[in-house]
Amino acid sequence: MSQRVRSIEESREKVVRLGKRLSMLFAALLVADCVAAVAFVAFVAFVAAGLLEGSDGSGALGQGSSFIPVLAAFVTVGAVLFELRLIARDISKDSSPFTAAHARRIKVIGWVFVANALVELLASPGFAAVILGPFEFVVQPSASVDFPVLPVDVGAIAAAIVSFSLSAVWRYGSLIQSQVDDLV
Repeated sequence: MSQRVRSIEESREKVVRLGKRLSMLFAALLVADCVAAVAFVAFVAFVAAGLLEGSDGSGALGQGSSFIPVLAAFVTVGAVLFELRLIARDISKDSSPFTAAHARRIKVIGWVFVANALVELLASPGFAAVILGPFEFVVQPSASVDFPVLPVDVGAIAAAIVSFSLSAVWRYGSLIQSQVDDLV
């Protein structure tokens, strides 16, 4: 066996081991995310019902203003971990990392980040103020002008751009992989 073939084989074995470890890590993190999401929803329900000592349900979480974005963050993290676990599991089964299916999964991750950014924007009080703002002068002509702040999740948008870019690179890698497989 030549040195190059031996090096490729060792590298493949390392990637398979890494896939197994990452699959277990992503599964554990997904379970932790689900547990944290359930605990968060239970906490908000207790606050809203006034069951916690000293709470009257009127806090920021009780009003629901930050409930939706926080819940969206839990769902986003869970969806990303789920997709990453599936990719790692495929790799742990000695599948090539560069497949069209993995490219699609990475693109799904990008869309999850886009959805999270949109949910945060649409659920923000500033968004409602921008939509309803022009009509406020009809109801209250002497109302003071407040300029609403729209929360743009730059991190989610950047993560989406990176995911879409990686998806394109992965798709190209899968095409090259299929050409190499056809030659061998």
